[in-house]
Amino acid sequence: MRKFFIEDNTGRRLSLQDNKRFMWEPSGLGYAEDIGFAQVEYGFFSESSRDYARPSISGTMVFMPDVQEPYQTYHEFVDWVNSADGLQLVYVQYGTRELYVDVIVTGLDLSEKELTGVLECPVTFTGTSPYHKKNPLTFLFQTDSTINPMRFTFKFPFRFSDSGAGGAQVFTPQGHFPAAMELYINGPCSNIYFKAEDNATGELIGALDLSGVSVAAGDRIYYSSRPNADGVWKVSGNTRTDLVESLNENVANFFTLPVGKEVRATLTADTTEGTELTHVLHVHEYFKG
Repeated sequence: MRKFFIEDNTGRRLSLQDNKRFMWEPSGLGYAEDIGFAQVEYGFFSESSRDYARPSISGTMVFMPDVQEPYQTYHEFVDWVNSADGLQLVYVQYGTRELYVDVIVTGLDLSEKELTGVLECPVTFTGTSPYHKKNPLTFLFQTDSTINPMRFTFKFPFRFSDSGAGGAQVFTPQGHFPAAMELYINGPCSNIYFKAEDNATGELIGALDLSGVSVAAGDRIYYSSRPNADGVWKVSGNTRTDLVESLNENVANFFTLPVGKEVRATLTADTTEGTELTHVLHVHEYFKG
């Protein structure tokens, strides 16, 4: 049986399938594409344009009277949604396979209770991303004066590549859209250069060139190529400084990774002698459902 939850960026999760509330008859869970066609000859057409249609998932939120007053449960739901730091709809199709889609609640109608005491309220979740998994592919890079291979004696809740090279990782993104990245570079370091290449041909896919930037101990660089949240910043405590003006404009700094092709990602940076630093790359794979 499929299940639904909503979750925010802090990991708070609210079930949409319990004895207080549940989502009834959801629709719009697949995908749609806006495709334009041009007539090339009488009776024959060719595709002229293609766009991924923004997801719009709708259904009815049913608030049950068995546990507490349905209007109270409704207001608790509204409070939860509006206090969320970011919002994702979690769709469990079968087993433990969970797909997430970034959403905004764009409609929640408040109706009268039925004679049975049940409160039924139509709801619309408008998507701002394709489906994606909770945990992205995660890779660790090491920078020091020797770039030694890394060994780990502890576990992460992520999936790692098989590569043992401290400064390079090789992997193949999956999904239905180009994969996006988040990169966390820890200080102290300077002359930062990150690049991704086609591992078969050596062709450069893109590069993040921060050769003129230095990061102090305890600070970090945060880079994102997610299409709806791209940017690069220096983070020091609660202060975030935009570094777009420091980028080398001669390279494609904000880029995504092709699906199904083996990619080699490399990170280099100058560090203080004797200092060993670990940096983290998240690769986000996106799906149509």
